[in-house]
Amino acid sequence: MADLLFRLADFTSAADRDLFIAMLDHYSRDQFGGGSPLAKEVAQVLPARWADHPGAFTLLAIRGEQTLGMANCLTSFSTFNARPRINIHDLIVHAKHRGLGVGRQLIEAVCQEASARNACQVSLEVRADNHRARELYERCGFHGIEMPPGSTSYLFGTREL
Repeated sequence: MADLLFRLADFTSAADRDLFIAMLDHYSRDQFGGGSPLAKEVAQVLPARWADHPGAFTLLAIRGEQTLGMANCLTSFSTFNARPRINIHDLIVHAKHRGLGVGRQLIEAVCQEASARNACQVSLEVRADNHRARELYERCGFHGIEMPPGSTSYLFGTREL
């Protein structure tokens, strides 16, 4: 997928807000996203609230006129490194485009964005039963993908920058 482009979503754009909700709804309907549509009341307020949340950003994976994937990320701060950390909160690849390297390229684009923001680390969570995603994250250099204390269904992994 050499023709894949990545850009930050512009939440002042109605088109980007619609893409954001469409990709989240697609993910929400997936077995690993809960298996049901995104609630209408959430869809109505989420773009504005996400755009207003300090440190939140969305990276879109685009080929031509199609959005193939999206990463929603949150910025936190490492006191041990005195630098930002980026958490991939949602990594979404549209079902029609899975298995083509979009996820791997999207993760690399997030890591490039994180580096541009002077972040020291990228982290993520993944459902324990999502073996395909876990394998992808490990291939992309995430370490420590294991269940944190108190969790019964999610694993946590990090990649140092």
